[in-house]
Order: sequence, then C-alpha cells, then structure tokens
Amino acid sequence: MHGAARLTPEIVLAAYAEGLFPMAEARDDPTLYWISPDARGVIPLDALHIPRRLARTIRSDRFTVTTDTAFSRVIAACAEPAEGREDTWIKPESEALYTAWHQRGHAHSSECWLADDLVGGLYGVNLGGAFFGESMFSRTRDASKVALAHLVARLRHGGFMSGCERSGHLWLDNFCPTGHGLIAGRQGLSGLADAGRPAGEAAHLFEPLPQILENVRFRAGAVPLEDDKVKSQMEAATQRLNGKGRILVRKSGTEPLIRVMAEGEDETIVREVVRDLADAIREAAA
Repeated sequence: MHGAARLTPEIVLAAYAEGLFPMAEARDDPTLYWISPDARGVIPLDALHIPRRLARTIRSDRFTVTTDTAFSRVIAACAEPAEGREDTWIKPESEALYTAWHQRGHAHSSECWLADDLVGGLYGVNLGGAFFGESMFSRTRDASKVALAHLVARLRHGGFMSGCERSGHLWLDNFCPTGHGLIAGRQGLSGLADAGRPAGEAAHLFEPLPQILENVRFRAGAVPLEDDKVKSQMEAATQRLNGKGRILVRKSGTEPLIRVMAEGEDETIVREVVRDLADAIREAAA
C-alpha cells in the first residue's frame, strides 16, 4: 500500500471520503492495505435494539461512561491480544494516525469505567453525517455494549444519520433473523440517504433467504479454522449449497467464539450445512 511517502492523516481522511480505509493483516505486518468492501455495516440510530437485560444494566448506572477522555488508552486496549483473538489489525502506525485524527476532532472514543478502571470502550471516525466504528474492547461483561449504547444516544442528539462498521455487514436488525443482511451498501444506502429514508427500507431491494446462525465457543489457544477437517467441511458445505446460497464463518472480535452462518433457498439444507460445519469446528476446538 505504501509508496514513496508514508500515510498522513490527510491522505487517509481523503480516502475515507472515497470509501477506502487502511487495514493490516496483523499488528507486526509491515504493510497496510486499502480495503473497500462492496457492502458496509450500518446501524440505524433510530432503531438500535437494546435487550432488556442490557437496558437494566444501563439504567443501574453501574458504569460511568465518558467521551474523549481516554482516546489513546481505548485504542491501545483495542490493540491488545484477547482470549480468542491473539492478534490484531491495529498497527502502531494505525494508532498514530487515529490519534492524530482525534487531536484534529475527526476521531472520538466512548469510555466505560468501573470506579477508576477503564473496563470497556470503542473508538471511530466521524465524517459528514456518519460515524465509522473502528474497534471496541471489553474487560467486564456488557462494558463495550454500554459504551456503544451511550455513543448511539450522543450521535442521535448530534444529528448524525447512521453508525457504521467497516467489516462489510449491513445491519437491518428489524428484518433479518440473525441481526444483519448483506446488500451493496454504497449503492443502496446512497439512494436512501438522498431520499431521506431509513436504512431498513433497503430490505425490499432483495429477496430474503432463510438464514441460520450458530455460535461455537473454543478454548484459548485453539485454532479450529486451520483444521483440515474443518476446511474440508467448508468446501463440502459450499458444494451442497450449489451456488444457491452462501456461508459466512468468522471469529468474533470480542469473544472466544466462531460465528457460523449460512443462507440459501432450501432451509433444510441450510440448517444441515450449519449443523455439520459447527460440529466440525467444535470437534477441532476440543
């Protein structure tokens, strides 16, 4: 990605405006890559679902939530290894870039505290009417979720249109049973934004398919996705869907679990595909 000159905050901010962002494969990777997924994750700010238990936690005032009081500590915590995530995409160069953005008012953090201990938080970039979430961390149950809920409230109060994640998911949490669906984000959302309509209206642009999601927990240090039997099972699952569906398998960024999701025209096949793949991952992680 790097040419003769290294990246500057100005270059990366201009890239964000064009739908690009820098990302590394690992913290010690010498290279940053330009990433531009066709679909983006969007959280409709006026439709964020807060589960009852989390709502009770928020109302209890167990945590103290602040904004922009510990940006450098938040991004450093996001870059730390965690159970189930031994590496991170956040390079020291990335930390420096986002810290420079923060100093110029383009990046912000939401911090969650227990007494004087920083136990959770997230950071991201604001551009135009959207806030782009970069990463989050949690050292205590619900801490990052509470920080996110407070951030959404502040964004709504500030007149923002949406909150986003960069990984490629478009969240239509009032439509898809697994909590998110995929469409071509830039094209669909651009038209909706121009019309002043909520992101959920994009649901009618595609034919919904049955979706099944199963989470598989694994012990620290295990790498089940590198197992040959798991790889073979993924190939078999793809063949069984026969081009009439898709599979998504990825590690959680905050918990020691792997998300196994499939969708397709035949719900019976989709369920069997997810079951067999989850069983293979579970066996490899044992």
